[in-house]
Amino acid sequence: MHPPPPKISTNVAPTRLSSSHQKADKTHMLRVLLVDDDQDILIFAKALLLSPRPALMGTHVDVTTVDNPITALDRARDQEFDLIITDANMKPHSGFELVRLLRQLPTAATTPIAMLTGRREKRDVERAVQLGVQAYLVKPLDPASFIEKVDELLEKRQQSKRAARFAMVQLDEPAQGECYFRLKALTDNGGILEADVRPRKGLKLQLKSPVLEQIGFLHLPIEVIDSQEKDGGWEVRFVYQALEVRQLQRLRAFIAAKTANLAPSSGRKAA
Repeated sequence: MHPPPPKISTNVAPTRLSSSHQKADKTHMLRVLLVDDDQDILIFAKALLLSPRPALMGTHVDVTTVDNPITALDRARDQEFDLIITDANMKPHSGFELVRLLRQLPTAATTPIAMLTGRREKRDVERAVQLGVQAYLVKPLDPASFIEKVDELLEKRQQSKRAARFAMVQLDEPAQGECYFRLKALTDNGGILEADVRPRKGLKLQLKSPVLEQIGFLHLPIEVIDSQEKDGGWEVRFVYQALEVRQLQRLRAFIAAKTANLAPSSGRKAA
């Protein structure tokens, strides 16, 4: 026999902030996945989860109910929940197997999980804890104990989300990014770029450009030696870094060919 449902309408709307705090409402959304093949338990537990109480002031609780572990896995794969509550005895997978599979999903690997069960044996409790269950709730459900444990798990979840939002990890790892320039000039020892932002002196870059690819450079190693403000942007002068002789020869041949094409013809045409 299950305990009679509490005197709470199962159609009670989740607690919400006022319309003037809609942005905060989204921030304090908590999603719960409730899994049990007993419809009476689903109705009873959902009513408890949606019941107004001080611990949930200013919080919107959204409860998703499913009656089998296969659908539960699909829901958990598609969406991240703040708490998962599952029955232990279900088919085709038990609640223990469901927890094991949930812990393999990126969306549920660290989600708090509570297990509902009529089993009271110590080995079942130990098995649940080993799989990553944070709370073991024995049936028939006691409303006060159920709400107390659920609120404790939800509060810890909110604390961990707040901590993650403001956390900073100190690193010292190499990274690459892209900057966009216009290549304005080339000489046999460097060149000029046009940039929207000022690169610092000494900055080393791997320059890419279609014209450089024509010369034979997929990446041209350069070092910034000077930057001057010009026409609302920056004129950046650079030198080449560690070019091989054959690479320098290709550059010189390209420059010579371009300058020859631009040079005016000498002498006058004979009459």
